[in-house]
Amino acid sequence: MPEFRLEKGFEFASREGVTGKLTVVQPLRKLRMNWKRRGGGRASRLQIYLLEAGEGKTTAAVHQEMLEDVYIRELMRRFWEERLGRMRAETEGKP
Repeated sequence: MPEFRLEKGFEFASREGVTGKLTVVQPLRKLRMNWKRRGGGRASRLQIYLLEAGEGKTTAAVHQEMLEDVYIRELMRRFWEERLGRMRAETEGKP
């Protein structure tokens, strides 16, 4: 798999089968991309924000739009909740 590059226009494919293209890159602040899951319908728009949250803290926020239906929205909400929880545990040094 090629190296992931934080540059506008970079097209990517993950081991899990997610494909996309970066459309906005603001280092340490915001990423916006077209995002398509393996075997899933149309592409959605995914935005990831990093926000200052006080001394030495950062909040990561995920917003995904243009999803097919209520079922997929709920599926993706749970997916990102789990991923953010995992990231938090890793950055806080918890198992």
